[in-house]
Amino acid sequence: MMARYSSHRSDDAIKAQIKKIYYASMAAPDPQYWLENCRFMYDVARGRVPYLADVVAHLVEELKGCCAQLKMAQAICLEPTGPFDYKKTIDDDFALGSA
Repeated sequence: MMARYSSHRSDDAIKAQIKKIYYASMAAPDPQYWLENCRFMYDVARGRVPYLADVVAHLVEELKGCCAQLKMAQAICLEPTGPFDYKKTIDDDFALGSA
């Protein structure tokens, strides 16, 4: 945790993160209970991440939107005055998104 939230010169970032956790726990009706149970929000190893389904659903919708834009770009490239030279790049991007 220290390596992730602090720099080689200062521990200010980790101190700020600890303060955020402290203040969040103090805002809860039972701070000790909150601290003991907030770790379950990140229990990825056991597959118990309550917000993960929402994140995945959001990402799926974003990717659908990206694919729709790429399809439109492909169609524009094929128009008589369209930028045909970009079609290969767009096709490659579309292949990445649908893989």
